[in-house]
Amino acid sequence: MSESTSRKTKSAGAIRTLLITTGTLLGVVVFSLFGVGGSYAYLNSAATGTGAVLQAGTAELTVSTGTLSMANFYPGKVETAGFTVTNNGSVPLALSVSSIAGNFAANGLTAAVRSGACAGTGTPVTSGSLGVVLPAGGTTDMCLTVSMANDAPASAIGAASSLTVSLTGVQQ
Repeated sequence: MSESTSRKTKSAGAIRTLLITTGTLLGVVVFSLFGVGGSYAYLNSAATGTGAVLQAGTAELTVSTGTLSMANFYPGKVETAGFTVTNNGSVPLALSVSSIAGNFAANGLTAAVRSGACAGTGTPVTSGSLGVVLPAGGTTDMCLTVSMANDAPASAIGAASSLTVSLTGVQQ
Protein backbone atom coordinates (compact mmCIF):
# COMPACT_ATOMS: atom_id res chain seq x y z
CA MET A 1 0.00 0.00 0.00
CA SER A 2 1.46 3.33 -0.98
CA GLU A 3 1.73 6.33 1.29
CA SER A 4 -0.94 8.32 -0.61
CA THR A 5 -3.40 5.41 -0.44
CA SER A 6 -2.77 5.10 3.29
CA ARG A 7 -3.47 8.82 3.77
CA LYS A 8 -6.70 8.61 1.76
CA THR A 9 -7.87 5.65 3.86
CA LYS A 10 -7.04 7.46 7.10
CA SER A 11 -8.74 10.66 5.86
CA ALA A 12 -11.83 8.77 4.76
CA GLY A 13 -11.98 6.99 8.14
CA ALA A 14 -11.62 10.28 10.00
CA ILE A 15 -14.34 11.92 7.91
CA ARG A 16 -16.65 8.93 8.42
CA THR A 17 -16.06 9.06 12.20
CA LEU A 18 -16.73 12.82 12.18
CA LEU A 19 -19.97 12.33 10.21
CA ILE A 20 -21.17 9.55 12.54
CA THR A 21 -20.39 11.69 15.62
CA THR A 22 -22.12 14.73 14.11
CA GLY A 23 -25.14 12.67 13.11
CA THR A 24 -25.39 11.15 16.58
CA LEU A 25 -25.19 14.59 18.27
CA LEU A 26 -27.77 15.99 15.86
CA GLY A 27 -30.07 13.07 16.66
CA VAL A 28 -29.66 13.62 20.42
CA VAL A 29 -30.39 17.37 20.09
CA VAL A 30 -33.51 16.77 17.95
CA PHE A 31 -34.75 14.08 20.33
CA SER A 32 -34.13 16.40 23.31
CA LEU A 33 -36.12 19.20 21.69
CA PHE A 34 -39.07 16.88 21.21
CA GLY A 35 -38.78 15.80 24.86
CA VAL A 36 -38.66 19.38 26.15
CA GLY A 37 -41.56 20.40 23.93
CA GLY A 38 -43.63 17.49 25.28
CA SER A 39 -42.73 18.37 28.89
CA TYR A 40 -43.57 22.00 28.27
CA ALA A 41 -47.03 21.05 27.09
CA TYR A 42 -47.58 18.79 30.12
CA LEU A 43 -46.37 21.34 32.69
CA ASN A 44 -48.30 24.39 31.50
CA SER A 45 -51.98 25.02 31.35
CA ALA A 46 -54.34 27.93 30.97
CA ALA A 47 -57.85 28.50 32.21
CA THR A 48 -60.41 31.17 31.56
CA GLY A 49 -62.24 32.54 34.57
CA THR A 50 -65.40 34.51 34.88
CA GLY A 51 -65.14 38.30 34.87
CA ALA A 52 -64.16 40.03 38.10
CA VAL A 53 -64.48 43.63 39.17
CA LEU A 54 -61.42 45.17 40.77
CA GLN A 55 -61.79 48.41 42.60
CA ALA A 56 -58.90 50.42 43.98
CA GLY A 57 -59.04 51.47 47.60
CA THR A 58 -58.37 54.96 48.84
CA ALA A 59 -55.75 56.15 51.29
CA GLU A 60 -56.34 59.43 53.07
CA LEU A 61 -54.91 60.67 56.37
CA THR A 62 -56.22 63.61 58.35
CA VAL A 63 -54.14 65.07 61.19
CA SER A 64 -55.59 67.30 63.89
CA THR A 65 -53.37 70.22 64.78
CA GLY A 66 -51.83 70.20 68.23
CA THR A 67 -50.80 73.42 69.93
CA LEU A 68 -47.20 73.74 71.01
CA SER A 69 -45.37 76.90 72.04
CA MET A 70 -42.03 76.98 70.26
CA ALA A 71 -40.81 80.10 72.07
CA ASN A 72 -39.01 80.64 75.39
CA PHE A 73 -37.24 77.31 75.53
CA TYR A 74 -34.42 76.94 78.02
CA PRO A 75 -32.04 74.03 78.76
CA GLY A 76 -33.94 71.02 80.04
CA LYS A 77 -37.39 72.29 79.00
CA VAL A 78 -39.71 69.72 77.38
CA GLU A 79 -42.99 70.57 75.64
CA THR A 80 -45.52 68.09 74.30
CA ALA A 81 -48.52 68.42 72.03
CA GLY A 82 -51.07 65.70 71.47
CA PHE A 83 -52.77 65.26 68.13
CA THR A 84 -54.89 62.64 66.40
CA VAL A 85 -54.45 60.91 63.07
CA THR A 86 -57.52 59.60 61.25
CA ASN A 87 -57.58 57.20 58.31
CA ASN A 88 -60.41 58.48 56.10
CA GLY A 89 -59.56 55.96 53.38
CA SER A 90 -60.83 52.47 52.69
CA VAL A 91 -57.57 50.55 53.30
CA PRO A 92 -55.46 50.06 56.45
CA LEU A 93 -52.33 52.24 56.61
CA ALA A 94 -49.00 51.69 58.39
CA LEU A 95 -47.96 55.04 59.84
CA SER A 96 -44.45 56.44 59.76
CA VAL A 97 -42.67 59.76 60.20
CA SER A 98 -41.37 60.94 56.82
CA SER A 99 -39.58 63.98 58.18
CA ILE A 100 -39.43 66.61 60.87
CA ALA A 101 -38.24 69.83 59.28
CA GLY A 102 -37.69 73.44 60.37
CA ASN A 103 -35.14 75.61 62.13
CA PHE A 104 -35.62 73.96 65.54
CA ALA A 105 -32.34 71.98 65.44
CA ALA A 106 -30.33 75.14 64.76
CA ASN A 107 -31.84 76.54 67.96
CA GLY A 108 -30.72 73.59 70.09
CA LEU A 109 -34.04 71.73 70.05
CA THR A 110 -34.85 68.09 69.32
CA ALA A 111 -38.23 66.83 68.16
CA ALA A 112 -39.80 63.38 67.91
CA VAL A 113 -43.22 61.77 67.43
CA ARG A 114 -44.52 58.71 69.22
CA SER A 115 -47.77 56.81 69.11
CA GLY A 116 -50.17 57.13 72.02
CA ALA A 117 -51.29 59.94 74.27
CA CYS A 118 -48.65 62.31 75.62
CA ALA A 119 -49.19 60.99 79.17
CA GLY A 120 -48.40 57.45 77.99
CA THR A 121 -45.19 55.72 77.06
CA GLY A 122 -43.82 54.86 73.66
CA THR A 123 -40.68 55.02 71.59
CA PRO A 124 -40.06 58.49 70.10
CA VAL A 125 -39.38 58.44 66.36
CA THR A 126 -37.63 61.12 64.33
CA SER A 127 -37.91 59.19 61.07
CA GLY A 128 -39.38 55.80 60.19
CA SER A 129 -42.13 53.50 61.37
CA LEU A 130 -44.35 54.43 64.31
CA GLY A 131 -45.36 50.78 64.74
CA VAL A 132 -49.04 51.56 64.14
CA VAL A 133 -51.35 50.15 61.46
CA LEU A 134 -54.42 52.34 61.33
CA PRO A 135 -57.52 50.50 60.04
CA ALA A 136 -59.84 52.15 57.52
CA GLY A 137 -61.94 54.70 59.40
CA GLY A 138 -59.71 54.39 62.49
CA THR A 139 -58.21 57.12 64.65
CA THR A 140 -55.14 57.05 66.87
CA ASP A 141 -53.49 59.44 69.30
CA MET A 142 -49.97 60.72 68.69
CA CYS A 143 -47.63 62.91 70.68
CA LEU A 144 -45.07 65.44 69.48
CA THR A 145 -42.25 66.07 71.97
CA VAL A 146 -39.86 69.01 71.64
CA SER A 147 -37.04 69.51 74.11
CA MET A 148 -33.90 71.55 74.63
CA ALA A 149 -30.78 69.72 75.78
CA ASN A 150 -29.27 70.69 79.13
CA ASP A 151 -26.04 71.67 77.35
CA ALA A 152 -27.71 73.88 74.69
CA PRO A 153 -25.76 77.03 73.78
CA ALA A 154 -26.81 80.30 75.42
CA SER A 155 -27.75 81.71 71.99
CA ALA A 156 -30.53 79.09 71.71
CA ILE A 157 -32.29 80.16 74.92
CA GLY A 158 -35.52 82.00 74.11
CA ALA A 159 -35.06 81.76 70.31
CA ALA A 160 -38.25 81.33 68.29
CA SER A 161 -38.36 78.08 66.32
CA SER A 162 -40.63 76.33 63.88
CA LEU A 163 -41.10 72.76 62.76
CA THR A 164 -43.22 70.71 60.40
CA VAL A 165 -43.94 67.02 60.89
CA SER A 166 -44.72 64.93 57.81
CA LEU A 167 -46.48 61.59 58.37
CA THR A 168 -46.93 58.86 55.76
CA GLY A 169 -49.45 56.05 55.56
CA VAL A 170 -48.52 52.97 53.50
CA GLN A 171 -51.30 50.60 52.46
CA GLN A 172 -51.19 47.22 54.20
